[in-house]
Amino acid sequence: MANANMGKNGDTPMKWLLCLCGIVSIVSAGYVRRGLAQDNKNNNGDCVEVFSFPFDAETLCPVTPTWIRARGAHCKLCAQRARSLVQVLDVAAPSRPTEVFSENRVRVLIRSLDADGAHDLAIIDKEGRVIYKGERKALRPNSLASLRRQIREGCNTGHGFN
Repeated sequence: MANANMGKNGDTPMKWLLCLCGIVSIVSAGYVRRGLAQDNKNNNGDCVEVFSFPFDAETLCPVTPTWIRARGAHCKLCAQRARSLVQVLDVAAPSRPTEVFSENRVRVLIRSLDADGAHDLAIIDKEGRVIYKGERKALRPNSLASLRRQIREGCNTGHGFN
């Protein structure tokens, strides 16, 4: 017996709704990013985009750079807030061989916004390991706490950034 909520190919209305929501979020994210890049031209290239996911959250699916760009919390930091965030990354220690960056546990993606467009500046995993300007580094516990605080205050995110 066929389910009344099923289409001819076994598609449910919920499946179509989820697909439609995904398309809308991808399209709107493109418009938001273009708008942020344009705004940044007015701020002399001194802005960063921050995509984040709570550090304390445990997930069943991997949180990759692509995932966090599409579904993570998003904000823009300019001027002193952007410089402070970059300073935390500048003092990160070189990563030891035992500290392996995990592309499946990303918590923060920072994109630099400049006249040439947006590009990834830093990717930070749940343990504070970083790929910054193509170099693998590790944040000390106090630096990771500072980064979390700056994101919480600058992006008005509360949960998971304490």
